[in-house]
Amino acid sequence: MEFNKAVFKTALILVMVFIFGFLSAIGTVAMIWKFKLRSAPFMGNPVQTLQRLTNSLSLDEKQQAAIGQIIRQARTDLKSLREEVRPKVRQRLEQARQQIAALLNAEQKTKFAELVERRKEQFRRMQERRSRWMNEND
Repeated sequence: MEFNKAVFKTALILVMVFIFGFLSAIGTVAMIWKFKLRSAPFMGNPVQTLQRLTNSLSLDEKQQAAIGQIIRQARTDLKSLREEVRPKVRQRLEQARQQIAALLNAEQKTKFAELVERRKEQFRRMQERRSRWMNEND
């Protein structure tokens, strides 16, 4: 079986597009999540969330107390779940990057490293903004 450079290049480009698409999707979901955060029932400010529900549903004091506890617990659980999953996601992404880099020539590796670093920096900035917003709304 003869090595076909054109097929290899096409396959490599498809893999790279898939990986960058995946990374872009993560960034997009994060941005959507950020902008919808205020309406997410468990991730915004628990006091504001409970107030919105109280106003919208005419909750009595007993319901407010129970729902407030549910919101606080769900928020804690979701934060814990994110912290648990985050390292696994990062590890898998790094593994995919290494697999792609192994297929590239020196020039392509340099460009790929620049692309990856640019994407990481964008993600770090988005995380910083999210963190500031969360701290302001706690």
